[in-house]
Amino acid sequence: MLYRIAAYDIKTHLIRDLDLIILFILLSLILGINLIFGAVYFLILFLLNLLTKSSIGFGDLKLALILGSAMNDVIQLVISIDIAWIIGGVWALVSKRKSIPFAPAMILGAFLGQLSIGFR
Repeated sequence: MLYRIAAYDIKTHLIRDLDLIILFILLSLILGINLIFGAVYFLILFLLNLLTKSSIGFGDLKLALILGSAMNDVIQLVISIDIAWIIGGVWALVSKRKSIPFAPAMILGAFLGQLSIGFR
């Protein structure tokens, strides 16, 4: 499902709501959810969206809520966000486009954030 969301975002710069609903259900069944961390991630991107005059899409905000909800602690959430912004920043610098699909960076950041539990 994560691959599907990332591939569709790369192709269209959109994230389908149905994909987000399925992802939320799958993550809640597999990992459990913590809506507090999801809300924190959502609010961080929402505030950045306000400051940058809507440069972050609403699909990315909804994805942040879901991916953040899959995190188990604050350090994991911070690692996830940091990796996503580093990947997104490098992608933006290398890309010749004015806008980049941010979902793949967020997904990779969340995946690596989940893996970080084993390294602490």
